[in-house]
Amino acid sequence: MTTVNIQNSNINRNGLELLTHNKTLKRLYIQGTKIIDNDLELLVGMPSLVHIALPEDITDRGLQFIGELPNLKGLYLVGSKISDTGFMKLERLNKLSLLNLSHTKISDNCSYFLQKQKEIKWLDLSDTQISDAIINTIALMKSLEYLDLSSTEITSDAVRKLKDLPELSSLILRDCQIDILLDDILGFQKLEYCDLTGMKFEVGFSNGQISMTKLRELHIPDASVNALIIGSLLKIKTLNRLLLPIDLDGPVQNLLLRDSWEKGCVDGLWQKKSR
Repeated sequence: MTTVNIQNSNINRNGLELLTHNKTLKRLYIQGTKIIDNDLELLVGMPSLVHIALPEDITDRGLQFIGELPNLKGLYLVGSKISDTGFMKLERLNKLSLLNLSHTKISDNCSYFLQKQKEIKWLDLSDTQISDAIINTIALMKSLEYLDLSSTEITSDAVRKLKDLPELSSLILRDCQIDILLDDILGFQKLEYCDLTGMKFEVGFSNGQISMTKLRELHIPDASVNALIIGSLLKIKTLNRLLLPIDLDGPVQNLLLRDSWEKGCVDGLWQKKSR
């Protein structure tokens, strides 16, 4: 058995101890359990672990044991009580490809840890206390493919600095209060998925051109759109899913229908008809 998922259960230290006998265990999901900081010491003897998702009650104290898992590639700390200083206990971790810190109180001061992570492909910093100051660090993550900065205080200037990330294919900026032109987003050459839900902005283009060639899905349900904008978006040949305002006027809907689009199962969702 290489994967154990016991999330949202009553498992405690005794249950975790039983799992330590499995020397082939690679993935362990224990979020929502009764496991606390000191219980994580049981994991130190499990060098086979490569992915772990921890409970919300874990603090910096528990991270000292996670730092003893040098083969770790995926670390989920969603909603945990960690702080920036806790990352000092993770200095031995240098193989991470996935890091989820969403809904924590970490800030720009965790940059020193992120700078050492050369293999990060998937990074979630949503609903944290980060700001533009961390963007220069993120912009150097050349392997990054997925980035979620939702519900943070980043600005449009910070977003533009991410354009040169060579592998970035998914960008999520839900509920970010930034003033940005849509072509600032569409300038990301390799972007395939972009979610701007909750962003109330005027859709516009600075030069009227779209250079994207890979975008498949775009969410702009709270933006102001018109037929001209939709017409421009439909020129992106790879685009096949759009989440748009539910109150689209007739001309916009007709434009979508004429271009072989149809309404999806969710309000505001439009999908390209399969041929």
